[in-house]
Amino acid sequence: MNYPLYVREFSMDRMFETDCQTYARSRYFPFPMKNALSRLSRYNGHIFSTDYILCPIYDDKTFQVGVTGSVEEKEESTCAILRELGEEIGVIPKVDSIRSVKLYEWRRFDKPDTEFTVYETNIKDCGFVSKDDDGVVFSQEIDRTDKKVGCYVYGIKKDVVDFLNRENIYVYGSDDHIIGIAAVCVSYLR
Repeated sequence: MNYPLYVREFSMDRMFETDCQTYARSRYFPFPMKNALSRLSRYNGHIFSTDYILCPIYDDKTFQVGVTGSVEEKEESTCAILRELGEEIGVIPKVDSIRSVKLYEWRRFDKPDTEFTVYETNIKDCGFVSKDDDGVVFSQEIDRTDKKVGCYVYGIKKDVVDFLNRENIYVYGSDDHIIGIAAVCVSYLR
């Protein structure tokens, strides 16, 4: 199925509309993130089918649904997701606005069992990485293999488009090969 995307690569000064054939959906979409999106968008959750989710775009022109990452040694899950959001899409939720949706025990046959905490926050409740922090590396420790985090940053189309059309979008430094941000409507993700 082909569906529209709103895209802003960091090297561009404006957002543009394209489709999922130009920027393909990554095959990486871990079970806890899928399950949480289903719960959030169907069962009296905060995310509606008409909302848009911000997604990092990688240098191979794929986008990942939501933001995910590892918890580092000596780091709490909430701090990890705040760092990951700054690294991948340049947003910093107000601490009281980020909600933990569910804590999953993610059992995998080829890797150790993993604690996976999924969060969600509305783009209206976020600040943004500043020019002074652009490219600053906050990641200091070794990633834990037993703790992961994920987050859906969502909002109505107008709020998401306004974010993508900001004069500048800054992100913390990371080695994730992220080149921009896509926004996709939740109704296309089911």
